[in-house]
Amino acid sequence: VYAACMKAAVAWPLLKRKYKGISTGLKKNNIIAVAVIVLCVVAAYLLPYKHILITPYIFLAVFAATALCSVFALHSINGFSSYRYLYKEILKDESKDIASARKEESVQRYNKQITDAAGIKGKGKGYAYFNDIFVKRHRKMLMGFAEKAAGVLFIVFAALIGISIFYPAAAKGLNEYMRSSLPYFLFLMFAINSGKNISMAMFINCDSSMLTYRFYRQGPAILSLFRARVRSVIKISLIPAVPVAAGLPLLVYFSGGTKNVLEYPVLAISILMMSVLFSVHNMVLYYIFQPYTTELKMKSPAYTVITTLTYLICYFCISFKASILTFGISITAFTIVYTAAALILAYKLAPKTFKLRQ
Repeated sequence: VYAACMKAAVAWPLLKRKYKGISTGLKKNNIIAVAVIVLCVVAAYLLPYKHILITPYIFLAVFAATALCSVFALHSINGFSSYRYLYKEILKDESKDIASARKEESVQRYNKQITDAAGIKGKGKGYAYFNDIFVKRHRKMLMGFAEKAAGVLFIVFAALIGISIFYPAAAKGLNEYMRSSLPYFLFLMFAINSGKNISMAMFINCDSSMLTYRFYRQGPAILSLFRARVRSVIKISLIPAVPVAAGLPLLVYFSGGTKNVLEYPVLAISILMMSVLFSVHNMVLYYIFQPYTTELKMKSPAYTVITTLTYLICYFCISFKASILTFGISITAFTIVYTAAALILAYKLAPKTFKLRQ
């Protein structure tokens, strides 16, 4: 309560000073405020260090005085007719500065990872060629995380297989967990999928400029590039998926195996299908909602809600137990149906929705 009262008591003189500065076009550094802050910080640490403490009575007296000042301040603030004008000007200036700085920082960070176009040759024709050149120029950016994740996962599964071979006592527990926890890998594949980051890179280094041209926003152009991009994203996302798809069946085999040999291919295929699922999901959401503004801010509630729900569903799957055949066949069938439906939806909506946001 004391902190709230102190904030209210100080807010009124600061508001008046800020309003006067904006109205007259003057911008001054508040030396008094800085001095008070420094003195308060020094007092907060130096006085207790010197064993100088205030008594409860002194605090109550200061609290009472602050509370009275806050009542007057709140009354004055409530009757301050220029409050809306003042904060509209303050927030407008600050938001512009922050947005510009954030955009510049993001662009510089991405530009450092771009390879010089000299000597790069693309494959295909039209937008397939355009996309191939983009992927090769931005290879470090697009594939860097996928390759590092693949390396880490390879080491993890190699270590687990080694434990299963040389420590039989731990192998039984690993076998039981791996055979019942395939839903856990849905969250893992969601976490290591690069689709969302790839779509952001595509917007910053390509679409934010190209969408200003009318020909780039036409249906045939959008759909042609969309097909090429979906294939590229799937290929990149499969890089970290392959060590899991190969390592998981081997881990089950070396930790004790399974009576049903169908579980081995189902394990591998279901992991690969999870990777395809999230790759298509992220790219379709990008084309249907295109959430980024010209200032690189997120401005699509629907995109945010859907991505959050996707995360929550995958997160709750961590504790879900299911047999390999049941969950593996189910996720494979769902991926096929979802991919077909999502691609059809993107083909119908993307020419209308894939555009620049302000």
